[in-house]
Amino acid sequence: MRRGTRIVAVYQELRGVVGGAVPAQELLKSAESLVALFEEDETAPQFQLGFGRNPLELQDLDLAISDGGWRMLNRAWKWMGLEADDGCGGPPPEMRI
Repeated sequence: MRRGTRIVAVYQELRGVVGGAVPAQELLKSAESLVALFEEDETAPQFQLGFGRNPLELQDLDLAISDGGWRMLNRAWKWMGLEADDGCGGPPPEMRI
């Protein structure tokens, strides 16, 4: 969507909410600033330094647990010097590293 079309759409939403209580010029400036706030900077480089998957230690917790959580726990147990099966319901044998 072009920038002008986005400004008009935001202006119409603002006008619908505030009615005639705010002058049109002020609403138009507000709509323009809102659109500018969420525009992507085209001069910024469009690349990522990383490639592939993030290691489990750098993933969000919900993703890490859903994708190999037992592997992460097993690794942590080994780092702490604990056995993979210490009686607390560790990973099943097929999930152990």
